[in-house]
Parts: sequence; C-alpha cells; structure tokens
Amino acid sequence: MSSRKPVDQSETTRTEQPTKYENAGDLPKSEAPPVVDGVKMFHADFVSYLYQPHGEFYDTNVKKIEEVTAVPRETVAYFLFALNALYMVFGSWAEFLCNLIGLAYPGYVSVKAIRTEGTDDDTEWLIYWSVYATFSLIDYFASSIWSVFPFYWLAKMTFLMYLYLPQTKGSRVVYNSIVNPLVTAIDKFLEPKSIKLEAVKQE
Repeated sequence: MSSRKPVDQSETTRTEQPTKYENAGDLPKSEAPPVVDGVKMFHADFVSYLYQPHGEFYDTNVKKIEEVTAVPRETVAYFLFALNALYMVFGSWAEFLCNLIGLAYPGYVSVKAIRTEGTDDDTEWLIYWSVYATFSLIDYFASSIWSVFPFYWLAKMTFLMYLYLPQTKGSRVVYNSIVNPLVTAIDKFLEPKSIKLEAVKQE
C-alpha cells in the first residue's frame, strides 16, 4: 500500500497561477524579427524605394548621377550614409542631426498616426516614445560620454533608427526586455507603500 501523501490541489494551482505582475504588458515577441533579418528587409525595401518614380526632378538627376559615376543609385545612397556617419563623429552639429532623426521624424509620423482611425500605428509609436523616454536620461551625461566615446551620436542615431524602423521593430524588443520589466519592478516597489498609505487614510 502506497504511503505517499495526496497532492494538495489548491497548492498546485496556486503555484501554477501567474503572479499579478508576471508577463504584465508584454508584447508578442514574434512580431519583432531578428536584427539581421530586419536589416536585410530594410535594404530590400530601401533599394526598391530608390528605383520607384519620385517626380521628374528626382528621376532625371538620379539617372544622370548613375550615368556620370557608373555606379548604381543604391551605392551612391550608401556612400552618402557613410559621409553622414563620419559627420556624426566629427561634425559640430552631430547632436542636432541625431535629435532631428530621433525626434523630428518620429514626432511627425506620430501625429500622422494619431490622425488615422486605427490604433495599431498609435500603439507602435507609443512603444517607441516609452523606450525613447527611458533612454533619454543617458543624454544628461552625453557630453561626458562623447569626450571618451566620440561615436556616441552615431551610436545613438543607429539605435534610434533600429527602434523605429518598421523592418526591425527594435522598440518592441527593448520594451519587452528592459522597459516593461523596469516598470513592473517599480510597481512591485510602490505597491506596499500604496497599500500602507491607503490603510492610513482609512484610519
């Protein structure tokens, strides 16, 4: 005859139930592709965009540049990207250019998203701004960091583009791995104090 104690079903159920904060606010990770795949998708979409018609001025001048240089337009575009990257390291307006890329464009697109009837794009940009706000505290030390690490503005620009590009959806990755757990930890820290405060008020 077995002498095993019967399993307390209520105890098993209790341990299997998620806590109040477990997975709270998590976004589907499957929606954010691996970084390499995201970069490949960006390259394909970017090249496709370059070869689309964008008006007579663009079409005529880009074609002339290709004929004079004997270089495809995507190579010219990436060369300009490289020059911009160098400027982000040595240029005196690197901070302004970085903030223009990380603030002006997302701000413009966010307003456009608010004007649409759906909420999917609103959520996407809300996630971006949540991540941006979390990491913007680092900018307080930007001058000190830049004096030791001259690639700071270039790194920040690359990071911000990784966050908001639709091909990479980096804001979702950073939100799930850093921002959401951070907010959950803050909630756990504040909840006991909130309960005590409510108890004092009731007295």
